[in-house]
Amino acid sequence: MSLHHLSRGRVVLGIGAGERENTESIGMVLDAPVSRLEDALVAIRAAWASGGEPLTHSGKFHQWDCAIFALPKRRGARPPIWVAAQGPRACRVAGRHGDGWIFMVTSGFDARLTAAKHVIAGAEAAGRNPDSLVRSVVVKPLLARDQSSAEE
Repeated sequence: MSLHHLSRGRVVLGIGAGERENTESIGMVLDAPVSRLEDALVAIRAAWASGGEPLTHSGKFHQWDCAIFALPKRRGARPPIWVAAQGPRACRVAGRHGDGWIFMVTSGFDARLTAAKHVIAGAEAAGRNPDSLVRSVVVKPLLARDQSSAEE
């Protein structure tokens, strides 16, 4: 919310469950990453909606008792939350809680079509219009002189 104010409302919170390659390599193993993500999303939204009033949140991974989140919305708005998700459950969480969905093209564009069905299902199960979600794709190209260089 602080960055939202500093940027005059031009911040997007991008959040995901984390990629194993980024956590395990430093000895950080997270159990139930999608459950942690969903609990964090619920907690963040509750904090932003609290209007500075004491907030108690009793999630599986985050617990607050009479916490105060006093920074108000900027001109009545809060930052949009875009959820990075690949797998079926994470995509349903993105549909339920996200203002946008980030898909990382690591398993091909066909996988995006299947994942999108889960995002839509999550949004519809939460009574949300799936067309209201912003959809984005992150492509991570690898530039190499030849196939053996790429494999190396």
